[in-house]
Amino acid sequence: MILVLAGTLWGLGASAGAALIGYPVRRIGQDEGRSSNNDAAGQVFTIISGLQAVVLAFVLVTLFDAVGETRQGAYTEAQDTWSRCPGRWSRCPQRPPRRSGRTAGPTSTP
Repeated sequence: MILVLAGTLWGLGASAGAALIGYPVRRIGQDEGRSSNNDAAGQVFTIISGLQAVVLAFVLVTLFDAVGETRQGAYTEAQDTWSRCPGRWSRCPQRPPRRSGRTAGPTSTP
């Protein structure tokens, strides 16, 4: 949560800084040549956003691949564990020890 808050504050701070610099430049700057500068800036933003989309696509594909491998590994481990302990889990000789203060299942009290 702190990371999200820090990122939000950085984003708001950068936006405020850009506004504080951009407004006087726009107000005091010369009007001639502004449309050609805007066209060039628009092309730069288009190229940068396209590159960012490609990088994001590669990151997402990598993450989905990692999730698939993790899912398969968890499934294989569960199958191996269950094949060593057929029947009820409570009668398994290789059952992991209980942690203090926790129970593995329902308990009966006299």
